[in-house]
Amino acid sequence: ESVPQPLVDQLKEGGTMVIPVGSRYQQVLYVMRKRDGALRTEALHPTLFVPMTGSAEDARKVQPDPLSPTIANGGFEKALLESGSMPDWYYQRLVTRAADPRAPEGQYYASFANTEPGRPAMAMQGLAIDGRQVRQLTVSAWVKYTDVRPGRDNNELPVIAVTFYDQNRAALPHSWIGPFRGTSDWVRKSETFRVPPEAREAIVRLGLFGAVGELGIDDVRLEGHR
Repeated sequence: ESVPQPLVDQLKEGGTMVIPVGSRYQQVLYVMRKRDGALRTEALHPTLFVPMTGSAEDARKVQPDPLSPTIANGGFEKALLESGSMPDWYYQRLVTRAADPRAPEGQYYASFANTEPGRPAMAMQGLAIDGRQVRQLTVSAWVKYTDVRPGRDNNELPVIAVTFYDQNRAALPHSWIGPFRGTSDWVRKSETFRVPPEAREAIVRLGLFGAVGELGIDDVRLEGHR
């Protein structure tokens, strides 16, 4: 959640260190440089690391709530990081935060664009979910798309997908909204999925996933049902 002081002390004058900082699922990769005895930091991009072990993970001040799965920055309104990345979403590829006064929620949305079949245009976010208690998950979002066509085959099309993982981080069956193709103005999409009882984590994936065209996504929301 913060840079440990012993780690700062180990960094020599003129040295550089890259470290993830933040809560369990909302981490940012920072580059830190020691100049004149002071630590200077620059936010690079969001990331998701495997959990720390033992007391290190238990000692986090902010713990995820697996009984109330939520999306952070689902409206893409947070200010961009210094690198230009959108906060809270990792593995960002061929996506920008676009401004539009007609956006369904706020002033911005995520805009994916790709012209080369097979290239990944995407963004992802991890979260905690306990399938023993949360039996169903409703996923909703506003989407619009322009001239969307399959990529190298009909499996490469835009979706909003949720992949569940068990306590060992093994992938479980996944669910999705879509696929989308052709052209459409803003429309709200919503689906309710069964959560596998073995699920302890999930990753929400947005994007074209190899398709060509343009895709806009806004106001991504989750609601768990017991």
